[in-house]
Amino acid sequence: MSKLKLQGKDLRKIGYPEQPVIGLAIQIFHKHYKHYSVDEATDLLKRILAQPEGYTDDEVLKPIAYALMPQVVPEHEKEISLNQDGAPFTIFGKQFIEEGALNQMYTAAKLPIAVAGSLMPDAHSGYGLPIGGVLATEGAVIPYGVGVDIGCRMCLSIYPLPENDLKSRNNMFGNLLLQHTKFGAGGEFAGNKGHEVLD
Repeated sequence: MSKLKLQGKDLRKIGYPEQPVIGLAIQIFHKHYKHYSVDEATDLLKRILAQPEGYTDDEVLKPIAYALMPQVVPEHEKEISLNQDGAPFTIFGKQFIEEGALNQMYTAAKLPIAVAGSLMPDAHSGYGLPIGGVLATEGAVIPYGVGVDIGCRMCLSIYPLPENDLKSRNNMFGNLLLQHTKFGAGGEFAGNKGHEVLD
């Protein structure tokens, strides 16, 4: 019996895509089906092309079958594009903020999980987010987004007050914040502050 002389044009003629699967199929058929005629080989190759799933358990033909099947990328391996517009964020005291911190915030705002943000007047470059930057995200937490060394943090207090109360008593609330907040290195209160919310 003569040796199989299968060529790329034979596979293209029966509908094989112009992809590496053609070379793969020729190699496999010349090794394992060398006594087939071109017609027998193309008949089997047509069946594989029509239903590659039916050949995934065949030790010899499964490389061809898998090469013909659409490649499914697992969800966790899919590349997620950046949001080129970026999430909106407010900059307080832009004239005081170094360019590196601004660039970090613009980059962070492009993350697909970013919803909104703010940049404080004392902002400076951090680990990922600028120190003095706040980024609200949806469905994600960014551990150590700002830094890993000095434990910087920002806290939010929520009060059940109407907005009008805050505006009409703005000075009072401002004074309370100044009296009960310490700023800068070494800032601390004398004695412990006890409150049930801290327990």
